[in-house]
Amino acid sequence: MFKRLIIASFLLTSVGCSLLAQESDRGQYNSLDPQEFLSSRQLFDRPHPRQVALALFEENTRESEGRKSEAISIEYPTWELAIVTIAIVGLADDSLRGLRYRLEFQYNDSHWQLDWVGSQVQCREGRGHQNWGRDRCL
Repeated sequence: MFKRLIIASFLLTSVGCSLLAQESDRGQYNSLDPQEFLSSRQLFDRPHPRQVALALFEENTRESEGRKSEAISIEYPTWELAIVTIAIVGLADDSLRGLRYRLEFQYNDSHWQLDWVGSQVQCREGRGHQNWGRDRCL
């Protein structure tokens, strides 16, 4: 009985810490409207995290001139939460060096729902901040 209580407490603490970390990560991104984000990219209403990740990756990697790196990751911190991160560095843009999206999906009623979207940029030298951030490049 005591062992089950410890395990249950650990699981609840882990989920709580994961949710707190998720909230603090959001503050480092520019928040975007999830429905507008999906519709502007002609994605469907009940997207699966993998399908959205691959569609966005394909959309953002068509132009490869000057490309240094492309990365995509999907994490499942809990069984009902998926976090997709897409980063492209080396854009063919005179002020933007890189673009990164973070998409958070919740699993509800037997389907995934895009719950939150954020974006960050990395500026070219002399055009603003060099690290990932919310501020616009000059």
